[in-house]
Amino acid sequence: MGGPTGLDYSSLYPLLDRVATSATEWEEMFSDIQLLELEALAAMNEKD
Repeated sequence: MGGPTGLDYSSLYPLLDRVATSATEWEEMFSDIQLLELEALAAMNEKD
């Protein structure tokens, strides 16, 4: 508890709305970002 929990998606949605040229691209970008988020959280939570 008290460690990293993930991204604040409320700041991500407007960015995706601006840069995505289609609904499909929006969904692909969102999926890619979620994958990066999961990998980053796993790396941050690794025990030495």
